[in-house]
Amino acid sequence: MNLITTISLLVSLIAAQGSLAQDNSGSSGEPSASDPGFTEALFDAATVSDLLKSEEAMGIRFYNVLAEPRDADGTAMAIGIRTNGSELNAGKSYRLSLGFVDGKIAMSNLNTKSARTACVNMDDPTHPSYSASFTRTDVQALLDLTGCQALQAVPDTTVKDETTMRLVAMKVTDGKAFPLGSGPEFQRMCGFPCPLVCGPEENYVYRSKY
Repeated sequence: MNLITTISLLVSLIAAQGSLAQDNSGSSGEPSASDPGFTEALFDAATVSDLLKSEEAMGIRFYNVLAEPRDADGTAMAIGIRTNGSELNAGKSYRLSLGFVDGKIAMSNLNTKSARTACVNMDDPTHPSYSASFTRTDVQALLDLTGCQALQAVPDTTVKDETTMRLVAMKVTDGKAFPLGSGPEFQRMCGFPCPLVCGPEENYVYRSKY
């Protein structure tokens, strides 16, 4: 991806700040960290690469979700996004992390309706549904690290105490995932999570009205 395309995607994520100020359905605009509703979610390298295989995919968006209302623990769901922030959601394009199953990282592929339901299941005053978007450049940089077999999405907070997510490069050994390294090159953090910084509502499965 060239520099102009990378800058374009960053601008589309950051410039959305202005539209949020006019959107009362999201947040009051006051930074505040909340319970993210999950502790970690693992995505194997093949799944992440698949989300980026389309030439239109300029990044990946992660949502905190609850697969079933009765589930005690939440997880995360990923989807490829275009330069303008809209989601590549044809068919069963959303990837729901199920953690380790029989020693392997398992995924469930969801369509738009099921993905929205997973967000709704999570969304309540104690742990609101939110998303964190990462550019193709940042995601690919992690995947390209020698020995990277998976990415771990974990909750984090920005310098303004906004709930966000961090991606960590992982290695997998004997059915368990471990950080690939401890330096800054082994992780990326989303500095502009939604709903505090969002684009048009129709670009987000849990904010859209269709």
